[in-house]
Amino acid sequence: MSIKLTVMLVLWALSVFSLRAQAVDARVKVIFPLNSDRIRENYLNNASSLQALDTLLTADHPVAGITVISFSSPEGNWEYNKALSIRRANSIKAYIQNNYPGLEEKVILKPGVEAWDEFRAIVSADSRLTDNEREELLSIIDSKDALSAKKKKMYALPQYRSLYSSFFQTLRFAIISIEYDHTPVIVTNEEEVTVVEEEPIVEEAPVVEEAPVVEEEVVVVEEPVVEEEPVVEEEPVVEEAPVVEEEVVKNESHSVALGALTLNTLYTVGGAIATGFHTVPLTVGFEIPIGKHFSVYSNYLVTVPWHAWNNNADCAELMHWDLGGKWYPGGSFRKPFSPKADRNVLDGWYASLSAGCGYYDFEHDGKGYQGEEILGAVGLGYGLSLNKHWIINFGLGVGPMFTRYRYYEGRSNNEHLMYKYSGTFTYFGVTDAKVTLTYLFYCNKKAKQNQK
Repeated sequence: MSIKLTVMLVLWALSVFSLRAQAVDARVKVIFPLNSDRIRENYLNNASSLQALDTLLTADHPVAGITVISFSSPEGNWEYNKALSIRRANSIKAYIQNNYPGLEEKVILKPGVEAWDEFRAIVSADSRLTDNEREELLSIIDSKDALSAKKKKMYALPQYRSLYSSFFQTLRFAIISIEYDHTPVIVTNEEEVTVVEEEPIVEEAPVVEEAPVVEEEVVVVEEPVVEEEPVVEEEPVVEEAPVVEEEVVKNESHSVALGALTLNTLYTVGGAIATGFHTVPLTVGFEIPIGKHFSVYSNYLVTVPWHAWNNNADCAELMHWDLGGKWYPGGSFRKPFSPKADRNVLDGWYASLSAGCGYYDFEHDGKGYQGEEILGAVGLGYGLSLNKHWIINFGLGVGPMFTRYRYYEGRSNNEHLMYKYSGTFTYFGVTDAKVTLTYLFYCNKKAKQNQK
């Protein structure tokens, strides 16, 4: 009987160890795009990760707890990254709440800030870096300098551009650790169950003195219960990072975009060529950010100089003013820094809406039109950053135009105009086209002191 009981106890302990090991290994990693807390299934390998999460959360074993640890890449402003990590953790919780009702109450959020430990591990293992490059970067990561000083040195490295695309992309992530509620069931008869529940009796087994040793083995086998390693794994970044980084934030400042001056080079170059460089159209304007996704802008177009040529037989005179707004669906107007990766102001795809009015006088070979016009445009465009201050903006818009015109012919060597008739004209088509050179202005803003 005692030998049989010993075998049963060993099998029971192994089953407990196996189930607990399974719980510790139940982890899923979700990666986020740059400056985003949205879970995108088609981003990198998120599709397989979310499928694995579905399998784990719908398994037969009841879920005892779900721990979410989230991070941002070690670049940019620490305060912003801290808030972004919190938003990413909340995004995971919302995803679980929407797809697995009832489990959100078991979710524990432990957002980190910047994944410096993971960054160091990637740098240490990457074979593309030379030994000198690796040692230089690791010395910066391991230094006792403030975070802002570390980042400044890192940005100055010649290999930084490649580091951003190859390393930082996978450091914007969240780890979802799942722990199961295990209640092992031993299928046996009532007599054996009764003996198992009275485990101390095994110590008194008269024949097999090895029973206590077996029980010690059982205790040792059960030690993996301490494998609540998700908590241990969180310690390097989650617990220690805020302590160091709070000291940096106290005296750190960052740049905030105030607005931009714009020049539509398409109108300037195209108009100058069309008139044989007798006049140069200038379209100057400004654009101001509002919130995270929007901006307002205004442009003024005028031909310079305002005069006629070819013995007054030709002229191209135009004054036009418009006002509009833009929507950047990917988000914009983040706090910019020197690296391109942190500068997302007036950058990327946008949709625009504008309206304008003006006056024109176009004459060729002594015959011309004068009039007033109003127009509107709905368009799409893209802003391409060249560096911290300069952006090239491409856009095209369509909409209606209405004009009231007067036809005239020149008399007395085109010194007098004789108006023949007048009318109106309505048009629908391309009403806005731009290749705009944009210059951004910034101001320095002191970061708020962390009160934790």
